[in-house]
Amino acid sequence: MSQLVVGDVMQVNNEFTFQGDANLYSWYLQSTVIAEDFSMDEDMAEFGDQREDALVPLSASLVTFACISSRRIWPQKSLPQVVATGNSGSFTPTSGALPGQNSLVVTLYGDVDNPTRHNRGRDFWTGLDADSQANGVWKFAPGDQAVLFAAMYATMTSKFEATQSGNEYRIGLFSMTQANKTIPQGDPPVIVDPAAVYFWPLQKVRARSLVRTQRRRAAQDPCEAIFDLDVPES
Repeated sequence: MSQLVVGDVMQVNNEFTFQGDANLYSWYLQSTVIAEDFSMDEDMAEFGDQREDALVPLSASLVTFACISSRRIWPQKSLPQVVATGNSGSFTPTSGALPGQNSLVVTLYGDVDNPTRHNRGRDFWTGLDADSQANGVWKFAPGDQAVLFAAMYATMTSKFEATQSGNEYRIGLFSMTQANKTIPQGDPPVIVDPAAVYFWPLQKVRARSLVRTQRRRAAQDPCEAIFDLDVPES
């Protein structure tokens, strides 16, 4: 079990399948307050479970959430942890679900005063009702699926407190490029910037109006069973 340190960055994925294709929704968290320093895996599983609970009622029934995978990605890397779930979406489309490549794109901002490629990102939401759009444009009336997906971020906020451990995290955007600037790289090392910012708490989300096409490669089975054995010293 990995020991948690303030400043550690974790990635949590809600792995799912839709129309036979594997895909994922990904989140970044950074630890800020530690009450129990060996509860990282349990904390990340709890966060992923909360996200799945929020996603199930927004997703078409053909979307199957297979598992929650998580790992520490900075400054050290940990082995991935996988928790099987197996819940299906409970949203019933009125006109059938759009193909998996047709997505609602939400742009995430970690610094609205100075947005850059490092502090912004994009989420692609799939499995939406065909009736939630007209002629390739998402509807944004109250209660429409696109509005509900965007509102989910506000409900989530940019802070997560694990109920069992009491550990606290901020939710946001992470740049490995910026993080690598804080430590020596290469021989001779490139210029080091210890003050480089590489994590930004989520400040703003902007749902885009056009139906977009997403193409993403995914592992054949990201939720494969894992069997671990500890190796003794002698």
